[in-house]
This record gives sequence, structure tokens and C-alpha cells, in this order.
Amino acid sequence: MKTWAIAVLLCARAAAQSPPADAACGPKQQAFQVIKDRSQHPTPTPSAGKALVYFFGHGMFAVDGKTLGAVTNSYGLVEVDPGEHHFCGWMTGTFGPLKMYAPSLHSLTAEPGRSYYFEMVDRLYYPFTLELLDPDEGRYQISRQPFSTSRPK
Repeated sequence: MKTWAIAVLLCARAAAQSPPADAACGPKQQAFQVIKDRSQHPTPTPSAGKALVYFFGHGMFAVDGKTLGAVTNSYGLVEVDPGEHHFCGWMTGTFGPLKMYAPSLHSLTAEPGRSYYFEMVDRLYYPFTLELLDPDEGRYQISRQPFSTSRPK
């Protein structure tokens, strides 16, 4: 009987804790309007003491639990302080009666003056992923995709 009671308490405690996706992704209900600009491909230098993070592909992105924007077959960027950060990319959708929420997480220790590149990839029959790109590949993707800004709807 004691074993059963301990198991119930441990399960209840685990269920009460927020899963890592909730902490890194923030509210999943937020929607964004994405505005593409095919005429420019900005690659700014990070502000003093900051790092730049680029997001490519299609989906929404968050840093440390704060939803910051979205991209749709384009790229966007955010500036972050140096140190450890938790990144989240996700897509939502409705497929028939099912509502899908597919987050992907990645932690990174940002260094001042550096740029980082994440691609949000949704493959048919494969889970949505947030992949850290090599800097050369990131710069190449910037040259191929339109720049976008996003704002909450």
C-alpha cells in the first residue's frame, strides 16, 4: 500500500511541473502577421555586448519562454544577451479533427558579437525540428530567402 501511495504522489508531482516546452516556448496560442521584403537581405552587426539569432523556414519562434515572432519561407532575426538561452520553434495546425502542436527545443550559450542560425524544418512524415546551422550555411540561406518582420495579430 505504501508503494502505491508513493507512486501516486510522484506521478502527481511530475504532472504538476511544467514540461520544458512550456518554459521555452511560451504561449502557443499567439498568432503573427509576417511581412516579407524580397528587396533586402540584412545581416547587421550585433550591438555591443549582444548576439544575433536568425530563424529560417516556416513556424513561430521563442527565446526563454517569450514568443518573439514567426517566419513563412523567409528569415527573421532577434538580438539576445550573452549567456545561456532556450530556443523554441513550432508549428500549429489543424488536420481534420486533430489540433497539432509540434515544438522543437534547442539550448545555446550565446557569445557577444556572434551570430547563430536556426532552421525550422517540417518534413512530411517526420517531426518538426529546430536545427542549428553552420554559419556558412546560415549566410547562404540569408542570400536565398526574403527577410521578414512579424507582429502579433
